[in-house]
Amino acid sequence: MGKRDARRNEILDIAKQMMVDTGVEQTTMLRIAQEAGASKETLYNWFGTKTGLIEALCLREAEIINDQLASALGDDSRKIESVLENLAMGLMNTLLGEWSLAVNRAAMQSPEIATTVLQSGRFTVGPMVADYLERQAAVGRIRIESGDAAFRMLFGLIMQDSQIRALLWNRAEDPEIYSGRARIAVQSFLKLVAV
Repeated sequence: MGKRDARRNEILDIAKQMMVDTGVEQTTMLRIAQEAGASKETLYNWFGTKTGLIEALCLREAEIINDQLASALGDDSRKIESVLENLAMGLMNTLLGEWSLAVNRAAMQSPEIATTVLQSGRFTVGPMVADYLERQAAVGRIRIESGDAAFRMLFGLIMQDSQIRALLWNRAEDPEIYSGRARIAVQSFLKLVAV
């Protein structure tokens, strides 16, 4: 990673923390520049607008998560229960995390941010998980009609109404319960798709 990339990531880290702490609406390019010891011109040159900066953050965070997910879903030698429980934990930790909640609130006000959130999140993760589930069905571990429909069912069992409650009430559930919920969601899913 070059000096410019390192500096860009440092600014993105500062912006992310400010958005989590004070909300996306209250975080301005000027405040980010001041906190980062950078000029506003640098931020505008690198990101274009505040929306551009948020989009860059979404893409960076999604790339990290999606790389980890692709690696986990690419290993067909692991037991399906283990893979899906890890997926469930990852989804809950990500979607109920402070950054995700902050950016999803911003997405409700901005079609551009909403598009980036969907493209880098749901529209990337869904097909990866659907592909994994279809591979599991092809070798007879589960029975599904389509990978996408199976992903939607699994996602619903995992997330339930947690994200919308966290968004509207401004608080997520205690992460201590995620492990038990992941296990129950996966067991329920596997019963529904049993061969």
